[in-house]
This record gives sequence, structure tokens and C-alpha cells, in this order.
Amino acid sequence: MARNWTPQQRKERAQDARRRKLWEYSTGPKTAEGLSKTRFNSTTTGVGTQQAVALRRAVAALLDEMGKP
Repeated sequence: MARNWTPQQRKERAQDARRRKLWEYSTGPKTAEGLSKTRFNSTTTGVGTQQAVALRRAVAALLDEMGKP
């Protein structure tokens, strides 16, 4: 269940986030080993998986068949 933040709590969390500046530390992999490990992340999860690609191709083929007289 989602938390209901009060306006004061939202303001405090926003100030905390700006103070900590965590985005300056999340830069992704820099070493060759790290880069090679993350290179194919998009093909193992999400819309780039083999299963998702196969499903999109099957749907496209069905739509092509339906469009032909």
C-alpha cells in the first residue's frame, strides 16, 4: 500500500534528497568488467527479451494476415 505523505514530509524528503545528491554517485559501470556484465541487461528483462520480441512479431504477423483480403 502506498504511503500518504504530508506536505511537510514531502518537503523534508525533497530537501534531504537535494542535500545528499545521490545522483552524483550513481554513474553506472566504469570498468571493462562492469561494462561487459551490464551490456546485455536490456535483452534479459523488459521489452527486449526473446519472449517479448517473439510475441511482438507474432502479433505483427497476425495483423498482417488480417489486413490482407
